[in-house]
Amino acid sequence: MSLPWALALRAIRSRPLRALLNGLAVALGTAVVLGVAVTISGLNGQSQSAAQAAAGSSGLDVRVAAGTGLTADAAASLSTLPGVTNAVPLYQKRVIARLGSDDLSGTTVEVIAMRDGSVALRPLSLGSGRMPASTSHSEIVLDQGLAALLTTSAHSKPLVLGSVIQLTTNTGPDNFTIVGFSNGGGAAGFTRSGVYVTETSMLSQFRLGLRTAFVALHLQSGADPTHVADEVRSVVSAPVTTTDPVAGVGSPLGEVQPLLLLLTVLSIVVGAGATANSVALAASERRREVGLLRAAGASSQQVFRLFMLEVAIVAVAAIPVGLLAGVGLAALLEVRLTPADLPVPTLNLSAPQLLLAALAGAAAALLGGAIPALASGRRPILSGLRPHPGAERERVAAFPLSLSPIALLIGAVLFITGDGNAAAAATVLVIAGVLCALPVLAPWMARTVGLVASLFTPKAGAAARNLVRRRNRTALTISGLTISVASAVAV
Repeated sequence: MSLPWALALRAIRSRPLRALLNGLAVALGTAVVLGVAVTISGLNGQSQSAAQAAAGSSGLDVRVAAGTGLTADAAASLSTLPGVTNAVPLYQKRVIARLGSDDLSGTTVEVIAMRDGSVALRPLSLGSGRMPASTSHSEIVLDQGLAALLTTSAHSKPLVLGSVIQLTTNTGPDNFTIVGFSNGGGAAGFTRSGVYVTETSMLSQFRLGLRTAFVALHLQSGADPTHVADEVRSVVSAPVTTTDPVAGVGSPLGEVQPLLLLLTVLSIVVGAGATANSVALAASERRREVGLLRAAGASSQQVFRLFMLEVAIVAVAAIPVGLLAGVGLAALLEVRLTPADLPVPTLNLSAPQLLLAALAGAAAALLGGAIPALASGRRPILSGLRPHPGAERERVAAFPLSLSPIALLIGAVLFITGDGNAAAAATVLVIAGVLCALPVLAPWMARTVGLVASLFTPKAGAAARNLVRRRNRTALTISGLTISVASAVAV
């Protein structure tokens, strides 16, 4: 075993609790990155799948914005446009439904036309029964919710498969047999509750005054929806709007997604801050050891690599734990955050997600430990060998302090002018701005807390003076505690 490895392992064994806490912080960052990535990917994929299922095979929806709508011939003519393979109009008509001759008032229902088991290219989902025959004039599918409403209004017994209801047609009340019940999925969710008849029945028995304000277009493979939309506007005299039924599907997480991203950033910063604090404390405790190594001929780069080797060992041990915890966190988040109208997605892990989480945890640890490790390697040899360096006051570095007003200003602007994502970024910037100013604020905070604590213990004054002398390390510790509390509040 080489000398750097021996020294690194000895340092870890001498402070096992510190190494454990540092490893837990790195594992936390890794777990949150993986959990949030899997959750967002799974829920967004589930939302896209649900949107695709709701859209069916429709590639472009055409809605008449004004007027009385399109005739059946005008709607059918859209199928001849370039890039369109089929045009299916949505036929709807309000009629009176009765459960029997004694149901005098009846109930107004929406009759909706089906073609090949679909409504405007959206498949109709059945809870029970079957679809009507394609040329049937007497079979219907009834929405389950509407069936309950009809029986309640007519004070009748529940409707079952084979029950007969009367619908007002062109020639008066006609009897229709229920052959299926829709369960609210598929096209039933698109058209709300209704009575579903065949298109053949709609165009013959309900044709009086029948027009459509909606046509679903099935596009050829590779057809451009924008080009097809322009063609539709050029041939339809009435003003129309065209929409892609799948495009523009938002994240089902809504405003929760920026919060999850903020929590991810905070957890990574916690890992980096905990590592930086651990390395800074180790460098302070081992300054004489480092001084002796430098006096014996070790370079500042070798000292830097020694501390970074300790960080790497802890990170390598912590990352597998973080990945396992991330899987559990993803499962929990998917169960808790999935909207009620979507099924809970299957827990799918991909190699890029695992690699991203591992790299994020490792990078946070290495970057956090690099700053104090570099400072320890550059410390003068005589300063490290001095027997009583405690009287020295740490100097305030200009670099992090100068970033404070910039981060605070940008964060305030984003808070005022931005949306949810901007607010999450603004929160990170405001926290970062305050943390960058902590080397200046830490002495005042330490003196104030020490003054209050001196009322309870005489040792408070000495502790406060030590914190003031080590203002940079104090600021680093406060930073870690601040971010930890922020993460807990965010959760």
